[in-house]
Amino acid sequence: MFNVAGLFCVVDFDEGPQIIPSNWLSSDKKTALWPEWANVIDQVRFDRNVKRRPDPEEEWSRERVLRVRFHGGKEEPIWFYVICRKYYLHLSSVVI
Repeated sequence: MFNVAGLFCVVDFDEGPQIIPSNWLSSDKKTALWPEWANVIDQVRFDRNVKRRPDPEEEWSRERVLRVRFHGGKEEPIWFYVICRKYYLHLSSVVI
């Protein structure tokens, strides 16, 4: 059910934009699996975990995805992550 194409994506959740591994995103791009540990650690530790692209586990919650802003990157995962991170930082700094 969950997409494994590409490496990372930038998605909008109700709480704001976030970079996640693409294997957390559903194939219809309407939901994403979300680990419990993501709610109790800071952004730096979250980013370190995301770079490793952990496989989703059964007990993870499903969260609604409002929009997928950026998706792809099958080569050079760290390079692609840096691009996603810059895009995420830009989105986080924009005042709406």
